[in-house]
Amino acid sequence: MTVSQADKALRLRELLVHEFFFADKRVFSDQLEAETGLLDPGWRARTGSPEQAQAMLEDTGFLLAHRVLRPFLEGYLVVADRLAARDPREPIEEPRFLDECRAVGGQWLLQRRLHSPESVSRELFATALRLARHRDLVDPGREEVAERRREFLAEVRRTVEHTTTIAELDERSREARGDA
Repeated sequence: MTVSQADKALRLRELLVHEFFFADKRVFSDQLEAETGLLDPGWRARTGSPEQAQAMLEDTGFLLAHRVLRPFLEGYLVVADRLAARDPREPIEEPRFLDECRAVGGQWLLQRRLHSPESVSRELFATALRLARHRDLVDPGREEVAERRREFLAEVRRTVEHTTTIAELDERSREARGDA
């Protein structure tokens, strides 16, 4: 696993830390390396290019991240979008904010901007807001809060795009195996 792949896994861990139980970072990294070894025992001998990682994943026939994580990440995307759209000087009233997220999420679902109805969940929105609060993105502040909210939105958006890529890989892999 390349450093960038390990970094991406750790960033995903940090993004979803309020949703799932994760081992501490060192143990998590060790577990990730061990799991990668199960998928491809010779992975350490290769350079670990993104293309090799993609080929290894496609060959496993075991791509689930888009099915498991996408509802969580899309719910987070709604929260990140709504935070980024707000004036950073205005306080966020949680019940109203969560109602706004549910309305926007429902609209996005109808527009097919979200893939799963499970993404439109008050509980997911509340957890995403808790993460945002932990990252100091909720309390009123000046322009630096707005910038960090935009960065959060970009991070979540990139992560959702990764799940879309995995979904596409899964579809191609199933088609190649005749499982489609």
